[in-house]
Amino acid sequence: MRTAWRIALSTLWLLLICYPNPRLLWRSIQHTVKPPVDPEAVRQWAGTLPGDPVAIERAVHERVQYAIPWQTFRVPWVFASPAQTLAIGYGDCQARAVVLASVLAAKGIPHQLRASIDHMWVDYPGKQANVLENDAKTFWSRHPPAGGAEGGGFHFRLPQIDWAETYRIEKEYFWDAAPLSRRLALVAGLAIIWLFPLIAWPLLPRRVPPHPPAPSPTRGRRGEAPTLGGEGERCLQRSPVAPSDHRSPSPLVGEGARG
Repeated sequence: MRTAWRIALSTLWLLLICYPNPRLLWRSIQHTVKPPVDPEAVRQWAGTLPGDPVAIERAVHERVQYAIPWQTFRVPWVFASPAQTLAIGYGDCQARAVVLASVLAAKGIPHQLRASIDHMWVDYPGKQANVLENDAKTFWSRHPPAGGAEGGGFHFRLPQIDWAETYRIEKEYFWDAAPLSRRLALVAGLAIIWLFPLIAWPLLPRRVPPHPPAPSPTRGRRGEAPTLGGEGERCLQRSPVAPSDHRSPSPLVGEGARG
C-alpha cells in the first residue's frame, strides 16, 4: 500500500472517530473564520448586568462553567455560538470569549477579541494582563466594526510561544480528556493502516514464474533419424559427412593366378 493511500485512510479514520457528525466540524471552521459574536442572542441577559466590563466578565464565567468540547459535545474541538453556550451553561475559552464579546457589544462597551496559539480572550478598557492573556502571547486580534457586531478584519502578529506550556495545554485539551474508547479505537485503526501491510506482506504467497519448455527434437521423414532444431542443425549443415567410396577393390595377383 502506498504512503499516499495510508495518509488518506488515516485522515479519514481520524475524522470518523473524532467527528461522527462532520457538520459540527464544518460549523466550527466557519465560526473560526468569522467568530459568532451575536449581541441579539444575549441582549436580554445583558440588560441585567452592570456596565463595568470586569464585573461582566466575572458574571460570564459564573454563567458559563468551564468545560472542554469532549465534555460538552463529545468531540475534540468545537466553536459554539453564544446561544448554544448559554443553553448548555458550559464552554471553553472560545465559548466564554464570544459570549463576553456579545454582551459587551450589546452594551456598547469597546472590546477586542484576541487569541494566542492555545487560548482566546477579550480585551477591554481596564483589562488586567495575566500569564495567558497579554500582548506578547497575542497571535491575532479582531476589532468589531463601528456600526455592527459581525466583527472586523484579523490582525496577525508573531507571538511569544512557550512550547512546553503549549504541549501540556494541547495534550490535556485534546488527548487526556478524550474517552478511553475513542483513544483505543483511534490507535487501533492507525496501527492497522500503517503496520498491517508491513506484517502481512512477508506472509503473502509468491507467484513463481513458469519455466520455459525444453526444446523437443525435430522428427524427420520415415527412415531418417530425428535431428535437433536450431544450433545443432546448423552445425550438421556446416559439417557434412564425406560420401563413401563404392568402387570394388582390385583383385589380388595371387588369386588371379590360381583361378
